[in-house]
Amino acid sequence: MKTFNKITALLFVLGLLLGITACTEKVTYDPAEVPGSVQVYFPSSLSSTVALSQDRTVTSYEIPLYRIDKTNALTVSLIVQNDNPDIFNIPASASFAAGSESTKITIIYDPSKLDYDAYKPITITISDESVTSPYGNSVYAFKAGIPAPWISLGMATFSENQFIFDSWETELQQDETNLTHYRLVDAFAGRSQYYSNVTVNDKADTYFEFYVLPAGSTYTSFNREDGKITFTTTVNGLVVFEPTNIGMTYVGNGDLTIMHPAARTPTSAGEEFWLHNIVTQWSADGKPEIVQIAPWYVFPPSWAGYNYTQNDGIITIVFPGASLVHYDYSMSLNYLGHYIDLDDVDNAIVQFTKGADVASYKYAIVNGALNATSAEDVAAGITDGTIAAEESTDSGYKIFPLTEAGKYSVVAVSFDQDGKSQESGYVTFDFTPAGTENPWVSLGFCKYTDDVFVPLYSNDPSDIPTYDVEILQNKDTPGLFRLKNAYGAGYPYNEPGDYDPGNVYIEINATDPDGVYIDYQSMGVNWGDGTAYIYSYASYYMDNGKSFEDVKAAGYCGTFKDGVITFPTKMLLVNFEGSSSLYYGNTNGLWKVDMTSLHASPAKKASLRSSLSRSFSPKGASIKMNSIQPVRVKGKNVPASVIRKNIIDFSPLVR
Repeated sequence: MKTFNKITALLFVLGLLLGITACTEKVTYDPAEVPGSVQVYFPSSLSSTVALSQDRTVTSYEIPLYRIDKTNALTVSLIVQNDNPDIFNIPASASFAAGSESTKITIIYDPSKLDYDAYKPITITISDESVTSPYGNSVYAFKAGIPAPWISLGMATFSENQFIFDSWETELQQDETNLTHYRLVDAFAGRSQYYSNVTVNDKADTYFEFYVLPAGSTYTSFNREDGKITFTTTVNGLVVFEPTNIGMTYVGNGDLTIMHPAARTPTSAGEEFWLHNIVTQWSADGKPEIVQIAPWYVFPPSWAGYNYTQNDGIITIVFPGASLVHYDYSMSLNYLGHYIDLDDVDNAIVQFTKGADVASYKYAIVNGALNATSAEDVAAGITDGTIAAEESTDSGYKIFPLTEAGKYSVVAVSFDQDGKSQESGYVTFDFTPAGTENPWVSLGFCKYTDDVFVPLYSNDPSDIPTYDVEILQNKDTPGLFRLKNAYGAGYPYNEPGDYDPGNVYIEINATDPDGVYIDYQSMGVNWGDGTAYIYSYASYYMDNGKSFEDVKAAGYCGTFKDGVITFPTKMLLVNFEGSSSLYYGNTNGLWKVDMTSLHASPAKKASLRSSLSRSFSPKGASIKMNSIQPVRVKGKNVPASVIRKNIIDFSPLVR
């Protein structure tokens, strides 16, 4: 009963709220006014964002316009708001044919002036309100642009080995409309400072775009002289790219931009100069997996910079899901000594060991001791055929009949299964034919002070050792000395495995007591950073075109006085195998060969403290050869792939 009363009360209240009165009351309906115009309108289904065609040969886009009264032909005026008249051409009117309920407003545009995803605002208004409809849109406001055609392939691995020396992941995208076209998103976002005078800035381009071109492709690229260069490729997998700011500032010179060698016309106008910008690894189904970029680093607008367009391994892009296939194209050479054949001819024996992926190799013997630079020159001559060479396909021993004593070098170049040259190796040795008197005579043991190797690992001068080293002199050339195994078992800090177990000689030319120099040669010691090589400042300059008189007059040479050989501070250098930098030696001015107290046998090896760090940490700057040479600030070796032409990569300015 209580429930019934509550429901009755609720109905009564609802009746009051709804204004329920007597059932005989009438409700009057006023119909909407019928428009007297033709009622022109934009359909409400039009999008506020117009995606123009990704096909850049398309240059127009149509917007529909409707009307209710389609009896007569009609032209309506339009008011256009267009902030980009250089891109979009929009008509000031639209016309309907008699009997037609719709027409099209055709917008003409220039796709070359539109970047992807750069949408531009446009508003079109029917100017005469008398022809519009109160029930339709008389204004159409929208943004028009070309949507990016990119699809994400995933995260690629990006490596830069010239100014950043690091690897990181970045998104790789492919152009759906042109499958040869790729781009990396924020490719240089992983950059960090490696040199003290090359700093990070915020100007890096968002995208690094590149094309992987099949043979027979035609491409138009930027160059500095003509603005454009058009070429047709003959090599499959060539990679081209447009100038890209890498977001690094070379202090005192400007922001670094990488450019394709095509930009350097006329000196690099030919395809043969672009072959280091190429796909280096393909998938089984013929898709690129690894791309290398060999750029020209410049400081716009001066065009000064560094030319690495003929180098491998400067920039590497490993595509998502790909892994680097490691090919072993190494060539190892080892001098084993003499072999007298049945004809009593004395031969030098050299052991050749080829890497697992070497299909064949060519080799040649030359007079004299080579350094890394001159060995590369010989290797280039073997490769291009200007130096006569023998060919082999198997590891093993080769003999070289020699009749005269002296220094010799053997150089070998490896080739892959396609006949393309890969890597080179060399060995330098002294040869004295059997029966020939050895010109080198031991003088005994001298006192040697090492202010070359240890200072690369320690700042403490008290760590610099003085110890006994056997010294030899050439009896036919007075003043030509050799230190025997200066960094071998007798080196106070060495442990087993740190040194070459064979005999290693450091030759010192003191034939002119006021012009002492040391040519580039192995020290026979390796603490895990590559075999160390010693080089005097004077020899470096002589190897690069200066005369002996020039370097002597400049004060680069050492002196031999009263039985002691010394060098001025920082006039000795050290290089590590696989590194493109030379580091100052004799930084404390303590390096010395003291022959004033020669003795027949070495003193017992000194016991030095074992706390010396074995982690490579060069102290001070590497040698600077021009005003924009990078200054190293991290204890990191430059990858071996950087070295191709020089022991030290002092690339000249390109202008």
